[in-house]
Amino acid sequence: MRNDFKESTGTKNEVDAIKTEKFRKDDPPGGPDETPKKPPTRPPSNRCYRCGKSPGHVRQNCPAKTAICHKCSKKGHWGTVYKSSQMVGEIEEDYAFLGAIGTERNEDLWSVDLTLNNSLVRFKIDTGADVTVIPESVYKKLKPTPALLQFSKTLFGPAHTILPVLGWFTGVIKRGEESSSQEIFVVNRARLALLGRPAIETLKIVQTVNAVEAEEVKEKFPNLFKGLGKRDGPDYVIKLKPDAKPHAISTPRRVPVPLLSKVKEELSRMEQMEIISKVGEPTEWCAGMVVVPKANGKVRICVDLTKLNKSIQREYHPLPSVYHTLAQLAGATIFSEIDANSGFWQIGLSPESAKLTTFTPFGRFCFNRLPFGISSAPEHFQKRISQVLEGFDGALC
Repeated sequence: MRNDFKESTGTKNEVDAIKTEKFRKDDPPGGPDETPKKPPTRPPSNRCYRCGKSPGHVRQNCPAKTAICHKCSKKGHWGTVYKSSQMVGEIEEDYAFLGAIGTERNEDLWSVDLTLNNSLVRFKIDTGADVTVIPESVYKKLKPTPALLQFSKTLFGPAHTILPVLGWFTGVIKRGEESSSQEIFVVNRARLALLGRPAIETLKIVQTVNAVEAEEVKEKFPNLFKGLGKRDGPDYVIKLKPDAKPHAISTPRRVPVPLLSKVKEELSRMEQMEIISKVGEPTEWCAGMVVVPKANGKVRICVDLTKLNKSIQREYHPLPSVYHTLAQLAGATIFSEIDANSGFWQIGLSPESAKLTTFTPFGRFCFNRLPFGISSAPEHFQKRISQVLEGFDGALC
């Protein structure tokens, strides 16, 4: 871990992340017997000082970030958390926190050369910073050297130590044809110049993507976005152990009356998609159906295949661990994610295996596709997807 700030005692603290917040402090009338001022303290981490809600959260996620206080008419907090100012000389100030930062390895990757008041300065990009900071050594090299104004923000480092801010000035930062006028804070003994988020966004150095429109892709490949689809290859065959004993329930589980219509609607939908089909012949296996309400108001049809799973011969295809997969992503900078739509249902189930998945009530049905709940389904699905991605560099499942 690189150290970006050095105190006079010789200890090193990192100075790379800046977050602007509010505090209130008492400032009694001056005089020889004036009570020493206590340094401002950060709000408790388990409670947001802007909206008062717990647990604490960052400003971007706060519901009061754009609110106007009806008590002080200031922006950024609700009146319920406003502290009434009754003491003489009580003032409100801003403060910013400078926390820990990254490693030496990615320092060059997240650095950029920009022009500050016609002088070339190397900035480190810090998307979590609300202001831009430069060391005193960089400030002295600016020609002409701008005059510093008295600062209204206090910068805190690790262990809540107040950092020596010499002042601030308004500077023009340029990147090609783009330019941005920003408040630049000068910090004594800082090692790096940090580019804050407002300047980053204005100069279009890092941009956020809220949504990706895929309408053109859908128009070009309409068949890929209709229905469920089915994987090429042989249908899956459920292999039973030699000593497997068939099991069939005699009394199906009851479906709650309020869910009856939704359950019948979902069974009809699955039948139309050819996921399930009705069974009219005798079967040795028959499982119970479990209905699970979904958050969107619909229902999920689940089948209790516990007895069948005890008799299945599993493939034991190794599933990769999360740590192994993440290790293979080392060095990657661009990522694409593909999520299979009801992935198990895209794999066909052989006719002889389909009868093993018979379930009830409302008559009897069996699965034509690989059902969720089969103990060997995850392993087989992983095997099929691995075969699809075989030979593609950087493709992981």
